[in-house]
Amino acid sequence: MQYANNALDKKSFMECDCHAYNELDWIIDEGTVVRPGCMIVCGKFTQDFLTLPPTFIAEISSGKTRLRDRNTKYNLYELQGVKYYLLADTEKKSVGVFELLERKYAPKTDMQFKLSPECAIDLNIYSIWQSM
Repeated sequence: MQYANNALDKKSFMECDCHAYNELDWIIDEGTVVRPGCMIVCGKFTQDFLTLPPTFIAEISSGKTRLRDRNTKYNLYELQGVKYYLLADTEKKSVGVFELLERKYAPKTDMQFKLSPECAIDLNIYSIWQSM
């Protein structure tokens, strides 16, 4: 299994056949399109948008988006089978991390994410507030 110490390490993602994207639409159905802050997709897709659930989604929440990110998107991502959902709140300087277990999100306490059978990454999520 390939482990990456930093999710931003492009080489590690290529070895795992996983890639991080921002500014990418995920078309869930004709009436539902989302553009997560950041997502990790494992495997290949050939369109300029995603039609299958990503493995990992990170949203940066603020006062304006907090309710939508914590409720609407949380429920949508859970229903669509997104394995990991990270929600960072810039005003509260908090991070919530959730893992899909038996089709429901549960809080995740460790920061190791198994993206695929061959690939896992460790993230130092809480260090993001040190630079702010």
